[in-house]
Amino acid sequence: MSRTLLCLASLLALFAAQNVTNGDKLLMVFQVTRHGARYGLSKKDYFNYTTPPWLKGELTNMGKRQHFLMGTEVRERYMVQNHLLDPVSYRPQEVYVRATDFNRTIESALSNIIGMYPVGRSIEMNQSNIAISTLKMSAEDIGAANQEMQRASLPHNQQAVHVHVQDLMSDKFQAMDSCPYVLRERTIRQESDALNTFLMERHNQTVKDMALLMGRDPETFTALNATKYMDTFWARYFEQIYPMGNFTIEFLDRMMLFNEDYYNYTMAMNDTTLSLFITGSTAQVVERFKTRV
Repeated sequence: MSRTLLCLASLLALFAAQNVTNGDKLLMVFQVTRHGARYGLSKKDYFNYTTPPWLKGELTNMGKRQHFLMGTEVRERYMVQNHLLDPVSYRPQEVYVRATDFNRTIESALSNIIGMYPVGRSIEMNQSNIAISTLKMSAEDIGAANQEMQRASLPHNQQAVHVHVQDLMSDKFQAMDSCPYVLRERTIRQESDALNTFLMERHNQTVKDMALLMGRDPETFTALNATKYMDTFWARYFEQIYPMGNFTIEFLDRMMLFNEDYYNYTMAMNDTTLSLFITGSTAQVVERFKTRV
């Protein structure tokens, strides 16, 4: 699992080149991404900044912007340049969007879609500028809405794009999050002496520097101790909240490499987890291709 995948992956053309040449025809594109920058999962981080309970693990404004920009790139590459999709109107038979069952991934998908289909670009209009409410509403409120939107379906000609979500325990695309065996094995690896040895061999100086900066004894502070604070750095690093105490940008960059190796060891370097992820994800992609193309 590469650093790019962990930070904000975008496999914008899993089975297609960016530019179609030699008479080839682009038939389908799969975009597989991670959610954008999120708030920390810990209730309280090292910097004594308390994350409100309702924001724990949620997508940040930075995360929304990241996915919006990604959507604009998809629009330019596959809608404007290669004409794979209609650049004006969303067509359900052309686009299939799905997310795992977490707020941050669903909101990332929606932000990405806004980049693909910018507000105000739709030409889909109602048959008239009068809509009849199916709920009991005051005539004044209905009249004001109809007057504001005229024949637009939604304010500012916004387009409602479907985002499909499956229950986590039945989601075959990311089956490693629902398999009890894999979850148990991951937990064991996260707390193992082997992980501590693996990280210390690669990041000994980073761990010692972290201990000193946090006022801890560098001789007793281990890599497993350092992993307890990773989420603090992870969330704040990608939200670009600087400065962070005495931690320099250079040190934070090294912490991200530490974090990458942690996830590599506990997930990507676990043969069972990796096989399950690749098999499940690829099977879903191939099935979608067979169905649509």
